[in-house]
Amino acid sequence: MKKSTFRYIEAEIYDYPETLKEIGNLREEIMEGGQQEEQQVRVQTNRMSDPTVNRATRLLMDRRLRRLEEVTFAIQKVCDALPKDKHRLMEMKYWEKRYTNTGISETLHISEMTFYRWRRQIVTAIANELGLLNMKE
Repeated sequence: MKKSTFRYIEAEIYDYPETLKEIGNLREEIMEGGQQEEQQVRVQTNRMSDPTVNRATRLLMDRRLRRLEEVTFAIQKVCDALPKDKHRLMEMKYWEKRYTNTGISETLHISEMTFYRWRRQIVTAIANELGLLNMKE
């Protein structure tokens, strides 16, 4: 796997909790946008609105929402399939952020080599789930 792909996947794993919040916010914005448009149609005002711009904005938000959901689904799917120790490694490394790699290894009673192997396996599984691996990699 390319270093850039590995870094991208790790960044997505680190951001996973925030991405879940962002998904919720985007869903709200999309729903509110649709309700506002309905209200604008029902109520006549002196202010002109551009329904095409409103729809385009919602469409872009919807595309972003789909991409965020795709990434979080891949992370969740891999996370759910992990054995208990590897799942704990993910939590400690990416979400708790209070342990060093050595500290995680010691806490899980594994060698640092095992830590790095498991980390690589987790990132590779998520990249594969997202279709980011070439057959050559």
